[in-house]
Amino acid sequence: MYELRCQSKLDDNQIVDEINKLGYKSRTNLVRDKNDRTRVVDKRGGQELSLKTFWRTLQHPIYAGINAEKWNQGIAVKCHFKGLVSIETFNAANRGKITILDDNGGIKIHKRDPADFLVKKGVRNPDFPYKRYVMCPHCQKPLFGSASRGKLGKYYPAYHCNKRGHYFRVPKKEFDMVIEGFVKSIQVNPDKIDELEKAVLREWNKRKSVNLSDELNLDARIIELRTTTSLILDKIKYLNSENAIRYMEEELLKTEDEIKALLVQKDKLIIKEGTPMETIMRYVRYFLEHLDYLLLKQSNPVAQAGYFSVIFDKPPTYDELISGTQDITKITGVNELFLALNNNSGHVAGDEGFEPPILGPEPSALPLGQSPT
Repeated sequence: MYELRCQSKLDDNQIVDEINKLGYKSRTNLVRDKNDRTRVVDKRGGQELSLKTFWRTLQHPIYAGINAEKWNQGIAVKCHFKGLVSIETFNAANRGKITILDDNGGIKIHKRDPADFLVKKGVRNPDFPYKRYVMCPHCQKPLFGSASRGKLGKYYPAYHCNKRGHYFRVPKKEFDMVIEGFVKSIQVNPDKIDELEKAVLREWNKRKSVNLSDELNLDARIIELRTTTSLILDKIKYLNSENAIRYMEEELLKTEDEIKALLVQKDKLIIKEGTPMETIMRYVRYFLEHLDYLLLKQSNPVAQAGYFSVIFDKPPTYDELISGTQDITKITGVNELFLALNNNSGHVAGDEGFEPPILGPEPSALPLGQSPT
């Protein structure tokens, strides 16, 4: 395996085929009867080499005479045997993914960091956007989302939790209907909208003051760095040593790069003046009066699920959403802001008989040229 990988003449699949042609079979294990240990009931193993087994074998340092197992407390040590291949051959075959370093008798194993697409496993999956915002009713942990294929090749998407010792599975269509039913059941009491607008205004002013303070700190730091830049330029004029000049130039470049980074950070803090507070409050009132537009009719499913999660301080379970359609107070993790907007009946809704309008809102409810989504 190592020799063929080092030659770089065959790809990994071809190497696996060559090894299997040589008669490779995995180790065979006997399965014995629990009541009669002398009786063999089955045999396991004896399989041909697979691609994953090939990769796992290549990366095991024991074949280079290095032991790095857990019981060594994470310290790699040399074995009493030389190994099947040399350390150089091992490193060449692994092509930098795992490298054994022999530093004056001390053994170190360096592993290359995996690519981002291997680490980030699609948490923001637009096909299953609610799997991080709705919990399993049995274990109160985030749900999984996937589509299983039936015998006829048709895929059946569903939210499920069947890997933690229990079984829970809800078809995606049924799950989305529960989300839609819950959202349509919560209508903010019109008498409480003014109270919420005041809360939004207080939060806006609070963030604005924090941004102003951060902006002043950034300005002070930028002035300090620019002063340092001027001092470095003055020192360079009186230097004769090339090494000293090179060192000062490197310091100058680092300082300029830091100034650029701080300027970019400052631009992010500056609140754009093109969005007056009156316009923002109009949006707030509009979405409070038409929550279904905000929580159900977004073009981006991931953003829509993120808006949905704002209702809760603690992600609800699927069963809580079903019961919360009738009484939102049954959900323990509802945000206090929504609980404060309850009417006398204990629901985040209007009086009995109040239903959301079938038609969309009047165009005047939003600024000119703007759509609900």
